[in-house]
Amino acid sequence: MLCWAAATAFVTLGKFCLGSSQLTKRLLPVFMRELASNSSPAVRNNALVVLHDLTKWHTALIDPHVPAMARSLRDPSPFVRQQALLLVSDLLNSEIIKWGGKPALFRAFAVTLVDKEPALRAAAHGCLFDLLLPRIEQKKRPSF
Repeated sequence: MLCWAAATAFVTLGKFCLGSSQLTKRLLPVFMRELASNSSPAVRNNALVVLHDLTKWHTALIDPHVPAMARSLRDPSPFVRQQALLLVSDLLNSEIIKWGGKPALFRAFAVTLVDKEPALRAAAHGCLFDLLLPRIEQKKRPSF
């Protein structure tokens, strides 16, 4: 199958899954497999985008797979790594997923702080220190 056709197919399938938890259960292994092993960065990226969207709609189904999604922060493609950083940061910032109980998530995030791409290192620093950590510190403060 052509790379662009496969990438488009993933987005289309993902849109169908938004309305059906049964279809999500059935296709989740496909999305996870392609995220981990497809040779095309476009397909891996679109699988990641679909998983991000599905996490918002079917959190309980996707939550166990968040560490696998976080492994995309170490993808060979800088574009996929950047997308993974932004998408996982969005899920953490909106509190759809949580740091707790997912040390692999934090480790994957920490690795982006030393990424070989300077722009990605800067984005990771901004996401972690300017967006996510202040939110955690704010929650820890007592409110009266």
